[in-house]
Amino acid sequence: MSWGMVYALLRRLTPLPPPVAGLLTGASLCLLIDEGLTPLLGTSRAEPRLPALDKRVCQERKKRYTTHS
Repeated sequence: MSWGMVYALLRRLTPLPPPVAGLLTGASLCLLIDEGLTPLLGTSRAEPRLPALDKRVCQERKKRYTTHS
């Protein structure tokens, strides 16, 4: 079933206005495919490590900015 059919079913079976039906269809597509199936199937690249979130980097920065010269 294509996403166009989901939109058409929402429009015909519910009293939703077109923009709301479109937003619901798009949001469900995003949640199911992008957030659900992509990680499950392993088709996305691993996220790079962010230096700002690395514990060692945070500790070094804390030392640098809290040490008085």
